Amino acid sequence: MALLPRMDNPICVIENSADNRLSVNENAQTILAQITQPLVVVSIVGPYRTGKSYLLNKLSGRQGGAFSVDPTIKAHTKGIWMWCMPHPIKSDHTLVLMDTEGLGDPEKGDKDNDCMILSLAMLMSSAVIYNSSGVINQDALEKLNSTLNVYIEIVHKASFQKMKAQSKEDTGNMAPFFVWVIRDFTLKSVLDGRSVTADEYLENCLKDVRMY
Repeated sequence: MALLPRMDNPICVIENSADNRLSVNENAQTILAQITQPLVVVSIVGPYRTGKSYLLNKLSGRQGGAFSVDPTIKAHTKGIWMWCMPHPIKSDHTLVLMDTEGLGDPEKGDKDNDCMILSLAMLMSSAVIYNSSGVINQDALEKLNSTLNVYIEIVHKASFQKMKAQSKEDTGNMAPFFVWVIRDFTLKSVLDGRSVTADEYLENCLKDVRMY
């Protein structure tokens, strides 16, 4: 079994400069290149100041957490950070957890930059956790829909360049596994007088939304 490169702390894999330009961190690239096992990449995305880093720390199982957290109202994570660890179930795989910069930071005020970070996270990931608080609202659906459209366009163009062009509908099947985590949800899960599951609640919110 290949040993993982030593990581005392998470490392920034996609840097976001003061002028909102994204770049790859060469040190992170070197670490990933040293891993010979298959990677399972799980990233967490969503609005800023909703506890993404805290949730990812819980998933890491590391005592004291892996990712830096901050209890203030100011956005904390910049760019995309990664933490590599042995997969808890598949001993021949490496688990890569990715923490992303929060969306909608008013101090940044750059929707295009938000969209690029989201798209990169989706392109790099086996599974994406979308973290939000309260209920699923129209604003969250619009942000998610616009990002998915960008993602599909990128993958579709990449497939075309390799002479393996597919329809956008087929390309959508290449999207990573998606989990929507709703934090601080205190309402009763009841629709039209009957109790519904979390999946049924999500499906009801998406029924009039055309994705891709």
